Amino acid sequence: MHDHDNARGAAGVRTSPRTPPGRPHGPQVTAGNAAVVQMLRQAGHPWAQERNDPAAPEVPVPVQRLVSQITPGDGGTVGAVNVVGRPESPYTGTMGDHSTAYVVQVRAITERLRGRAPGEAAAEVLGLVAEVERLPGYQLVDSLPPERRTRFTKAHQVVLSRAQSLAHGHVPEATQMLELQSLVGDFLHFRELVPLSTMNVRAVAPAEAGKGKGESGPSQVLAQEVNSGGTDPEYLRRAIIGLLDVSGVGLVVTQHDPDQLSSLAPGLTQTQDPRQRVEFIVDQHLMSIESAYPGVLAAAYGGDGSQARQSIATEVGIEVENRRERNRSSYTAKIASLDEQIVRRLANLAISRGNMKGREQAALDDVQRLRRDAAAGLEANGGTAPAEPVSAEMTGSRSRNPPQRYGSTVASASAPAASRGSSMAMHSVMELDTDMDMDVDMDGNAEPQEESAEAMEAREPLASQISMDANGTITAFDSAGRSPSPFSGTMGAHTTAWVVHVDAVRRAVLGKNVDSALAGLSDLAQQAHDTQSRMAAHFPVDTPHQEKLDESHSTLLRIGEETRRAPEQTKVLFLQGVINALLTYLNYIPGATLLATNTGGRGEGTLRNRLLAHEHGRAPLHQAELLDALLGLLDLEEASPGQRAVLMENHLRNVTHAYPTCVGDSGITGIAVTRLLRMWEQRSQTS
Repeated sequence: MHDHDNARGAAGVRTSPRTPPGRPHGPQVTAGNAAVVQMLRQAGHPWAQERNDPAAPEVPVPVQRLVSQITPGDGGTVGAVNVVGRPESPYTGTMGDHSTAYVVQVRAITERLRGRAPGEAAAEVLGLVAEVERLPGYQLVDSLPPERRTRFTKAHQVVLSRAQSLAHGHVPEATQMLELQSLVGDFLHFRELVPLSTMNVRAVAPAEAGKGKGESGPSQVLAQEVNSGGTDPEYLRRAIIGLLDVSGVGLVVTQHDPDQLSSLAPGLTQTQDPRQRVEFIVDQHLMSIESAYPGVLAAAYGGDGSQARQSIATEVGIEVENRRERNRSSYTAKIASLDEQIVRRLANLAISRGNMKGREQAALDDVQRLRRDAAAGLEANGGTAPAEPVSAEMTGSRSRNPPQRYGSTVASASAPAASRGSSMAMHSVMELDTDMDMDVDMDGNAEPQEESAEAMEAREPLASQISMDANGTITAFDSAGRSPSPFSGTMGAHTTAWVVHVDAVRRAVLGKNVDSALAGLSDLAQQAHDTQSRMAAHFPVDTPHQEKLDESHSTLLRIGEETRRAPEQTKVLFLQGVINALLTYLNYIPGATLLATNTGGRGEGTLRNRLLAHEHGRAPLHQAELLDALLGLLDLEEASPGQRAVLMENHLRNVTHAYPTCVGDSGITGIAVTRLLRMWEQRSQTS
């Protein structure tokens, strides 16, 4: 079933080379597409017959992962600030783990904005940037790898430039609030790149990466102290340590390999010994906490901060020693096993002749190198390695076992050995990846399960962000987060994919001024109300659902009227509220979301990207591909036979609002609903 899918802007569109007119992309990429092609072959479409062209590749484009929305306050000031998602990751293949929780950085920037006019808020952000420049991690920038340093420098320049333009009154009044929204993203991106802000735990300990640390509870405790005071100091101390990833810090402090240290914590080098690393990270954490929650350190610890530093360092020290103890046990086991292999290799070498002797020597060299690395790891963690074996008794036969690679990840610790023949075994030995991994636990069989950015975003409230040029024309729209569920205890799953509704909103506002965009959204709201009337008889809802539906419709009408009456300088912020209200109302309409056990997406993001590429002329699709993509954005799995035709008709209206060119070129509205349902069923069975 369709869950809330990635619903961001056209920056997420994938592109592929254009295909000559009149020809499809060769063998269809998906089984679902193949089912649609078969249906069209039966209908006699000549271009839907067999082809032998290679499928065109799709090149992914990075997608923005952060949306910030300001709601208007009194007198042209900032009201609430909602931040959903994360900045672009500093790493490849992972978001990284924050040393100090991400919620701290979000609060630091949003609290500078609340209750202030745009220029004043921007001046506060400049002060926040100055605070960042005093962090220990900022002093490590020159030690960053060149590419990372370049990204950091650019991000620093961007946040300063936008903040200075706003603070000095160089931004037109009509777009100041929108620029302030963008400044939030600029700052968080910059802050993410500051050394020691994040750790690439996945690179060295995949099973420990990306796990939620329960940030919201500790943050609420500290925020309450800032707002009201009187919190028990012990609760404050627990909250402060709870916002530090002590386990990840332990990884950084105990790492002895310089390359792995650079990968784990870019900016740190071997010149910083474990004690200095603890000091740097603890100081940065405490400075970050004070920046986001001013006064809580004094309330929790009193004094000049030395007690806070000592207390946090003690907690980190306990984790470091526990990890070192585990590392010592792991390295001791590695060394014992490698010593057994060395003894066998020495015996094999003694009875080898000719070319085999050279291979045995190479295999022995590999094992001995692994052994030296393990001994270095043991000693770096406070242990003492035994002497390496230098001789072996003759066994009369050659061992066929290659040296085992004792790495630090779960996979390398538990991978089954491959079967080997005599000469094949030697080739396998020579081809082994024998790098010694860094110091992490290797016990257990849990697979790495880093939580995705999309999964994190799905737990956050809906946010909409508009960008507008100096002429008042809307140039971009992004949406993230989730609208409230109509059900209790589950989000349910969408029939028409959520991205379709978001793209319909995007089409209604892009290229328009605020008043025209509001008119477009009002049209969508009226059409949604008509949909509610049509669907009510086919999808009866319980009383709580009906109450939510009625309330969401009333809210939509109210915010729409408030937007019409709003001052010009803040009207666009009200417009963002209309979008949130419309999407919430759409989610409550009967049949839009159904109860389901399977709420995972099924590649809707890819299908949507292909439709947008066709819609904007970047990568034209043929009729079968368009039909496949349009039908792929509908899920009828939980609908009864009597409901499916109604949902198909409604889906056609939805995709027409979102992708009119694709709908026209596909001819989907000219195909009977009964036939479309058969096509959907075939696609569903084969995809």
